[in-house]
Amino acid sequence: MRALTCVAAIGLVLFLCVACSSSTPMLKADKPMAAPAWAIAERQLLDIHGKIAEQWQRAFLLDDGTTDVEFIHGGGVQAPDDFFECITSLPLLYALGAPDPTLNAYWKAWKGSLKQCTQQGLFANEMVKYLDWHHNGEHYQGFWLLGLCIPENSEYRRLSLKYASFYDGTNPAVPNYDPQFKVIRSMNSGGAGPVMNARIDHWVEGNVDEKTRQFWSQWLDCAHDGPLNLVTTCFGTNAFLLTGDAGYKQRTMDYIDAWRDRAKANGGIVPSIVRLDGTVPAEWWGGVLGWDFTPFGGLFQVSSGPRAACGNALLLTGDTSYYDEMRCEADEVWAHRFDSKVPGVKGIDVPRYRGKDGWYGELYNGLQGGANAAGIYASLLANLYLATMSDQDLQRILDRPVQGGNGHSGWEYEPDWARYLIGRNPGWPEKVLTDALTSAKAQLAALEKQPDCGKATQRTSAMGCGAAGRLFNCMTGGIMPLWHGQLPLARFRYFDPERRRPGITEDCAALVEAMTGDSATLVLVNTSLDKSHEILVQTGAYGEHQCVSVQVEGGETVPIGDSLFAVKLAPGAGGRYVVKMKRYANTPTAGLPWSR
Repeated sequence: MRALTCVAAIGLVLFLCVACSSSTPMLKADKPMAAPAWAIAERQLLDIHGKIAEQWQRAFLLDDGTTDVEFIHGGGVQAPDDFFECITSLPLLYALGAPDPTLNAYWKAWKGSLKQCTQQGLFANEMVKYLDWHHNGEHYQGFWLLGLCIPENSEYRRLSLKYASFYDGTNPAVPNYDPQFKVIRSMNSGGAGPVMNARIDHWVEGNVDEKTRQFWSQWLDCAHDGPLNLVTTCFGTNAFLLTGDAGYKQRTMDYIDAWRDRAKANGGIVPSIVRLDGTVPAEWWGGVLGWDFTPFGGLFQVSSGPRAACGNALLLTGDTSYYDEMRCEADEVWAHRFDSKVPGVKGIDVPRYRGKDGWYGELYNGLQGGANAAGIYASLLANLYLATMSDQDLQRILDRPVQGGNGHSGWEYEPDWARYLIGRNPGWPEKVLTDALTSAKAQLAALEKQPDCGKATQRTSAMGCGAAGRLFNCMTGGIMPLWHGQLPLARFRYFDPERRRPGITEDCAALVEAMTGDSATLVLVNTSLDKSHEILVQTGAYGEHQCVSVQVEGGETVPIGDSLFAVKLAPGAGGRYVVKMKRYANTPTAGLPWSR
């Protein structure tokens, strides 16, 4: 040990320990802190997901990782994308600190699917042969999150780089991407390459009735690029995070920049169709899953690809101006707001679609089945603010009371979370974590009633397993990634040096209480009354933020000058830390701290 500094302050002992092997600063907290209700709920929520994952694996996986779910091609409940959509949160839960079964179940299912779906003819080159990147995004979102968990696993790295080559122009056998015109050549693509002359069976297999045939017939003219395809930039970004190879960064940014230029040329609104020569037609709102594509397109689909790409650009460049077009889009939609037209519903709604006659349709009632989709707009504003941390973007959230779900997962809490971060919603963490724990208990009980895999009469789908949204908000100060394609952006991430694995250390809990553009207030608690624990804190999901200093409540400010610092918590102890940082100042990496 090269240096040791000790400062006593209100029962808190602070050490700056610079070990010969790691040079990671360490803060030592001895001040007793009774475990808050949010901390107890957080620990229980992390721990119960280990049991949930075990029950899901028992019910839906055979010993070799295959399943008794009868897969068919397409985007429906029997498709592989829906199977993995059910467990897409498991890798993120593991990365937060949930027990090992959360990772084991997902990785086993992934490897099993490569075997099963290849044998069934659903995969080509170890990837879904072709589909749109809403459904493909649902399929591969959990795979991208595995980069937080097993970045050094050779099989994971092999697959990650292989998939990236399908969408960056470096693999002539799978020519989805045209690097000359910077377009993905179809809205229906995958391991078999782009579908240029689509038939109904390229989108959905099996016997289809006339109503289903009519629905899918509008998907056939798909030999063009669209903003939803920007979800594929997660492949190149993930490859860069794993390898540090500048080629992945350059090729990813080339595609993102091309789309950024198209949006700028279109008055700040992203067009939803780009020809194969890179030009935008006069009717820029057209295309499969475009602005005028009813009922499944519109804002719901057009915004999701750019949202993923903006986050990837921010990780790769540190430039928040990539969100300028998202802001322009949000303002344009808001300019056409109206009082909700849904019977019995009071409030403001915004349009979902844009056609030749302008904006139309209801976001609130825009999804099939009349689902409340207003949360899509609320989440758009939350993504914008959490990326830029500007006062103006915060005001957009406060001044635009559009809330609701999205017909899929509960985005409705994000505006409430933003209000909590600025001190206007006290008690929010305890409430949402307690509610999430109640839901998790119900999910576990339902899974326990399922028969073992292979013993069910006939299965056409799996059950949902795991929910990470509230935990991710509270623990990391990050916004929950889109379920159909988005890498995580966060202020903090945790590693357990005791077990040398990702995730917060056993018995410990974390809460981000407040954030500004250059700081975040973090509370760490050891709920064990018998054991001391050490936590390794990283600034950023991928170490992209530079930690300048840490001020301990009631104590000194300790300079850090790194993306990592450690905290050792005595039994029953806790501390509140104001962490100063330079956001997006570092080159991001998926590498584990002890391997850098």
